[in-house]
This record gives sequence, C-alpha cells and structure tokens, in this order.
Amino acid sequence: QFPQVTSLIMPVGSGTTLLGISDTLLPTVKLIAAQPASNAPISSHFDSNFNPETVTITDALGVKMLPLKAQIIDLLTRRGGGVVVENNQTLLAAAWLKENALNASAETALCLAGLWKLRASQSDLLGSNPLILVTGCKRV
Repeated sequence: QFPQVTSLIMPVGSGTTLLGISDTLLPTVKLIAAQPASNAPISSHFDSNFNPETVTITDALGVKMLPLKAQIIDLLTRRGGGVVVENNQTLLAAAWLKENALNASAETALCLAGLWKLRASQSDLLGSNPLILVTGCKRV
C-alpha cells in the first residue's frame, strides 16, 4: 500500500511477527527490530550502543523462548538490522506521543525512540521514508 516506504521499525519480542510479515513487504523495505535494553536477544546482535537494564516499561516484549532466533537474525542480517532502546529514550518518545495527542503503547514509543536513535547515529538503515509500527494504545 505504501511503495515509498524504505524501512519498517517494529517492536520485537520473539520476532515471529516480524518473520511472518516479512514476506508481505517489498524486498527493498529494510526490517528493523526494536527491543528494550532489558531484553534484547535479537537486536543486540546488531546494536551494542546501549546500557543493559533490568527493568522495562515495554512489558509486552519480555519473551523467554526464541525458537526461531537464528532464522530471524539471518533475515535481519540480509534485510535490515536491529536497534536497542533504553527506558529513558522510550520515555522521551512516549512524552512526545502524548504531547501530540497520540494515545499509543509503550512499544510504539520504543519504535519511535529507535527511529530517533538510528537517525542520530546517521544509520543508512532508515532510508528516506522510514515507517514505525504503531501498536495498541497506552495502558493504564
């Protein structure tokens, strides 16, 4: 539907959703897995620029089993990469979402913070038209 999209940043727990939708996207779209610094078994393969944390505000991403980890890392190696986001970065993005009247989940804020982190590092992963996956609404 959006052929101009150059990359997709999505929140990743086990990575199976990313793997599932990868076949539906144009092969030119780079896939970027965003994971919190408290649990980044996939994204840390691509991003080591973070301080490990023990607590996360993106509780929907705290998976323990990764049966397809090797397959997902292979996909990301070929088609994109990963970004690891710390809580303080996610909180800044959540505040921006709130200021702009976007009632989105912490996982959405994680993706937005990942976008900002990649832009700041001048990563070539994003291309000219990056897209983040917006998931759910802010939980109370």
